Amino acid sequence: MTLTRGDLLPNVRCASRTSPRFPLDALGGDHLLMVFLGSTRAAPGRRLLDAVLGRAPDLLDKGLGLCLVTVDPRDRAADALGSVDPRVTVLWDEDRAVFRRFGLETDAPDSGATGHRVLHIGVVVATHGLRFRAFVTADPATDFPDRLSRAIATLPPREVTRPAVRQAPVLQIPEVFDRGLCRRLIAGYESTGGTESGFMRDQDGKTRGVLDPRTKRRRDCMVEDEGLRLEVREALIGRAVPEIAKAFAFEASRIERYLVACYDAADRGFFNAHRDNVSRATAHRRFAMSINLNSGGSEDGQIESDGFAGGALCFPEYGPATFVPAPGDAVVFSCSLLHAAQPVTKGRRFVFLTFFYDEAAARIRQANRHFLDTESTERAGGMPNTIVAATPDAPAAIPGADATLPLHWASVAAGAPSANGPAEAAAR
Repeated sequence: MTLTRGDLLPNVRCASRTSPRFPLDALGGDHLLMVFLGSTRAAPGRRLLDAVLGRAPDLLDKGLGLCLVTVDPRDRAADALGSVDPRVTVLWDEDRAVFRRFGLETDAPDSGATGHRVLHIGVVVATHGLRFRAFVTADPATDFPDRLSRAIATLPPREVTRPAVRQAPVLQIPEVFDRGLCRRLIAGYESTGGTESGFMRDQDGKTRGVLDPRTKRRRDCMVEDEGLRLEVREALIGRAVPEIAKAFAFEASRIERYLVACYDAADRGFFNAHRDNVSRATAHRRFAMSINLNSGGSEDGQIESDGFAGGALCFPEYGPATFVPAPGDAVVFSCSLLHAAQPVTKGRRFVFLTFFYDEAAARIRQANRHFLDTESTERAGGMPNTIVAATPDAPAAIPGADATLPLHWASVAAGAPSANGPAEAAAR
């Protein structure tokens, strides 16, 4: 199994009972059990099928989706699954493409020159957003029901239908970072302590960094460890970028920076209402992303030992709703939206911050670089724009521009200004 918790399921198409090319993403909306049978004619596949179908009415009534995947053409020819509840999706994976995309077809340990392949049968458990939660192997069969029940119990509670409330047009993405990565990013910050963070403002024809504790109180640390940066890139590529494309019809190809910020209750850390893209040097920014790295609690309640209270993200143009995502969850929004980080009242809030943009915006960034006053930006806690070293798999960097990294659309600028101001371009 190549998927890990939080990964989006591959959006494969496969023949089904209802369509010659059924898209897997049509199953979103319900928590999902994908039952990889292999063949109903083989004893392991039949045992797995019987174990799942015995619970199917209860699972379906509780709102879980069921999908059966078989590779055996005889199952379709003999209509072996014809009596299955019509609410259950059946995929005829006769070329094994679905098994392969899920990492469930591998070389046999002793295949040698024979080319024998092994199918791994079991159940993929996924959330309503089609994010991988667990793989429950069919063997040993004796405790399969208990293991499946434990995996299902890890799924988020099913939400009740409710009227929509007015809020900002933001995208919330669960589990972009796992808890381990959150802890490692915080540890990286703690090793340096961060530096005071300012904001950027256009003055005298230049975009200059400004420090003003009346507007912003925060300390920032750029992530320099390449191992951590690689983990971040892979998480963003696999878990965030596809959701941004789906929600906003925007193909993000670059991120501006890797930054861990800390808002401390000791000085009531906050950032007043601002927009992220209104200075010349930040006009290229398209979408901002904020990922809390530790847990937030209520103002009048208990907080975790390493958590915080206050510090909510809000969008005052769109009403009073506030956002305090769980550790590893992301909030993504247009850089044009007015937003603020409310004061932290207990503990410290750690957050990973970055900006997404595309190739057209990269040309805007390149054209506007001469407006950036590097000296004042560094004083305000930012870094000069630097070049990511070219790799054998990537084209060489254009002097003064970003380099392309060998990870699909993951081009980045390693160090970018970390500053902005009220209703001005913020480097949140």
